[in-house]
Amino acid sequence: MEKNTSQEKLLVHTQTDRVELFQNVPNPFSAQTIIAFKVPRGQNWMVRVEDNQGQSVRVFSGNEGGTMTLIWDGTDDAGAGVQTGTYFCLLESDGNTDLRKMTLIR
Repeated sequence: MEKNTSQEKLLVHTQTDRVELFQNVPNPFSAQTIIAFKVPRGQNWMVRVEDNQGQSVRVFSGNEGGTMTLIWDGTDDAGAGVQTGTYFCLLESDGNTDLRKMTLIR
C-alpha cells in the first residue's frame, strides 16, 4: 500500500476467490467512510476515488488478498480536503472492475 499523509487504514479479514466492492459506510459521510472490498489472494488491486467529472482524487493500491477495509477521510492524494459532492469508488483487480457511488457532506 502506498504511503500518504492521511490516516487511512487497511485491514485484511479473510481470503476469497472473487472481486467485489461493497457500499461505503456511512453514506453519506462527513468526516470519514469505510470502504470494504474482496479480492483473491495474489491479485494486485487498486481502489480509486473519482469526482463527478471522472478526475482521480485518491488512489489506494496493494496486493493483499481477502476481504479488506479502507478508511477514507475525504482527502485527496496530496492530503487536502475535498469538497462536498458525489464521488465514485472504483475497485480494479485483474481485469475486473466494480463501482459504488459515495456522497461527502462537509
